[in-house]
Amino acid sequence: MRSLMTCVAALAALTVGASTAQAQAGAQFSLSGGVAIPTSSAFNDAFKLGWNGQLGIGFTPANLPIGFEATGNFIRNSTETSGLDLKSQIISGTGNIVYTFTTAESSKFHPYLLGGAGVYNAKATGNDATGGSRTKFGLDGGAGFNFGVGRIGAFLEGRFHNIFKAIASTDGTGDTSINFVTVNLGFRFGTGSSGTSGM
Repeated sequence: MRSLMTCVAALAALTVGASTAQAQAGAQFSLSGGVAIPTSSAFNDAFKLGWNGQLGIGFTPANLPIGFEATGNFIRNSTETSGLDLKSQIISGTGNIVYTFTTAESSKFHPYLLGGAGVYNAKATGNDATGGSRTKFGLDGGAGFNFGVGRIGAFLEGRFHNIFKAIASTDGTGDTSINFVTVNLGFRFGTGSSGTSGM
C-alpha cells in the first residue's frame, strides 16, 4: 500500500511540475489591436481592410492546460466605394475556451487554440449610411502564441469570426452572414503574464 501511495504521489508531482510550466492560476487582463480582414463575399465586396481593438479578461485554473477568456472587440472597416462616407462598425462580446499546448519550461513561446461564441452588433456609420443596427449571435475561433518580453507577457493571435444573418436581405433570398478575420498583437497583465499561461 505504501509503495502504491508513493507511486501515485510521484506521478502527481510529475504532472503538477509539467503543468506549472503551462498555466499559472489567476486572472489576467489583455489589451491588443490589429487588422480586421473581411472574408465573406458580401462583406469583402463592400468594405476593405480595417482595424480592431480588443480587451479581454481570462482565468486559468492551476495546473490545467485549459483556461477561459471573455473579450470585447471594436471593429471598423471603410467602404471600397470612393466618394461615399460609409463605414462598417461591429462591437462584440465573446466567451472562449483556450487550450495551451505543452511546451518545455524553458520555452519562450507557448502556442494555444481558442474557440467560443458571443453576441455581435453590426451597423453602418457615416453620412451615407442607411438602415439601423443588427445584433446577432456569432462564433469565433483561432490560434496564437504567448511569449515573454522582459517581465511583460505578450501575444500574437488570429481569430475567424462568423456573425449569423448580420446583413438584411434585399432580394428575398435570405439574410447573409458576415465573416472576417482579426489579427492582433497585444499584452497581458496579471498572474502568469510572462507568457507561461494560456490566457
